[in-house]
Amino acid sequence: MTDFVGSDIIDEVATHRNNRRRTSAVGQKLANQSGIYDMSGNVFEWCWDWYDKNYYRHSTLDNPLGAKQGVFKIARGGSWKSSEYFCRTYARYSAFPDFSIDKIGFRMVRGN
Repeated sequence: MTDFVGSDIIDEVATHRNNRRRTSAVGQKLANQSGIYDMSGNVFEWCWDWYDKNYYRHSTLDNPLGAKQGVFKIARGGSWKSSEYFCRTYARYSAFPDFSIDKIGFRMVRGN
């Protein structure tokens, strides 16, 4: 597993606080193995998962689904304001579901 989505070298795939002071247009960095851009850095991505501090200690290793309920939602991937740590594939950020800030967004997907 790579530290960042698509590479072990953060500057190849992520917009973060040490290389940019604002968001970037999509596709300015390398894509991941699936051809998807900006999965590390740029903006945190809200996830479906609820936060549970101990969930991953007791879950399956293959495609864990996350806690079924909770108080906080999960954001992943890091942002343009993040340190390298929060851009790593295993890092999670938790916040109330109605929390709003300029470093958290969501991914829009267009099908064929």
